Amino acid sequence: MRCTNCGQEIEVGSRYCQSCGKKVPTAELLKKILLAWLVVTILCIVAIIVLANILSNRNRDFMEYAVRFEKQLTEKRSIIQSLEALKDSVAKVYPIIIDDIKIANTNSDGSMETDYGGVLYVDKVMFLKPKIYFMGLSSGIHTLQIRWYPPFESHFYSQMGDFNFSEGGGEIALDRFGGDEISWSPGYYRIEIWYNGVCLKTKSFKIVGAQKVELQAQHCASLI
Repeated sequence: MRCTNCGQEIEVGSRYCQSCGKKVPTAELLKKILLAWLVVTILCIVAIIVLANILSNRNRDFMEYAVRFEKQLTEKRSIIQSLEALKDSVAKVYPIIIDDIKIANTNSDGSMETDYGGVLYVDKVMFLKPKIYFMGLSSGIHTLQIRWYPPFESHFYSQMGDFNFSEGGGEIALDRFGGDEISWSPGYYRIEIWYNGVCLKTKSFKIVGAQKVELQAQHCASLI
């Protein structure tokens, strides 16, 4: 047996090393050291097993999450493709969806007399110019028919025009109408926008009496 401190041979039965004087471990101490080493080794093995199990469970959870995510992504892609196909089929009938129509009044030289959405006075009206606010489902040039209905009349004045629309939201001013073609009078008018025999949007608007008369009426009403 050799000394664990200096490496010299120790006589059998000696309790101390003759070379360095270090106490020689007894058999009981060696057993305790071996037992402690075994306990530590077992604990390490158990810790490794527990850690491996935790990592395995997390890896399994991650894989399940990845599978669910891929499934949801595939479903969303399928929904998007279906919506795109639906949009394409609708666009063949309705290339644009018109949200609103506003009317302006312009002079004979094209200058603005009444801005879009302003009050239209009969003594000021010359040429009415509509503007549409739309959502384009397809890009391209489309032919629209604009119908103007005077108050209390079933007939209408018609205009045709080609307009270049883009996909997505936008606005576009249409051709103006009026002048010598129509005699304006106070009342409710109606404008309709048609495409390929389908009415895309209709809106009523009012032309009020002469501006001076209207102001006088408002003044009198305020005095009552």
